[in-house]
Amino acid sequence: MRLLSTLVTLGVIGSGLWWADQQYPQAKYIVLDHIPTSQTLAFEPKVSPQKILKDTSRHNQDLAQIDVKLVPYLMMDVKYSKNDKETIECTALWDMTDGEMILDTKTWEKTHGYGDCTEAHATASDFSIINYLASQGICEIAALKKNLPPSIDQGKSIATALHKKLIVAVDKHLRLHIASPRFASEPATKLSNPLVVLATKSTERLPKRFSAAQIQKTAEAAFGNDFAVRSTKEVYLSIYAASIPQGDQTQTIFYNSMTGLRIP
Repeated sequence: MRLLSTLVTLGVIGSGLWWADQQYPQAKYIVLDHIPTSQTLAFEPKVSPQKILKDTSRHNQDLAQIDVKLVPYLMMDVKYSKNDKETIECTALWDMTDGEMILDTKTWEKTHGYGDCTEAHATASDFSIINYLASQGICEIAALKKNLPPSIDQGKSIATALHKKLIVAVDKHLRLHIASPRFASEPATKLSNPLVVLATKSTERLPKRFSAAQIQKTAEAAFGNDFAVRSTKEVYLSIYAASIPQGDQTQTIFYNSMTGLRIP
């Protein structure tokens, strides 16, 4: 009897999870964000902490130590329409601490602006305005309206973007309310250096500011109806924290394990 009861309970739970996955596919990522795991996936470092220690010690003889920290990233396998005749399949790598996309793995350059958009719950209508202003800079309200899709309520969309503090009005003009904005023209990370993912021992993880579901929702709003996420994987980037004594204080400098470059 107890076995039958257990099987019935498992069946109900399984049916509920299947229904939730069909109705709310992003919900599973929210759940996964709160399930602890002993196995951590991380990018294989291209630069060792020993090399950073050696290079830094040349200029700082009193270098104390190097600690390894893990930064969470969302690696998405995506597809989108490049033009009327071509579909592109690629990888989009997003930092879950600031909500920005990596543009090139050689330098680890990032976008700037998607984090603000995610916090503001930017929609596809918002991005119609954002993408146009990102390409044009400041422009007249009348000119913006002429270039927005006819399918959206232009006046309402502009008012909503103003309310969300994504844009600001200057006389009869509008501009982005983001310092030094940098948005991607295509939802692809240039993989100049191949990304090898390995299981690694758990170490200090930096907290996520954005969930997988939030990032995916922003990407879908930003890159149009033909953009689709095929699969996602949460992977960590190792960064090295070099502690350098300076008198009575200690300065900490961070380095990217994939590039060996100092992190601003």
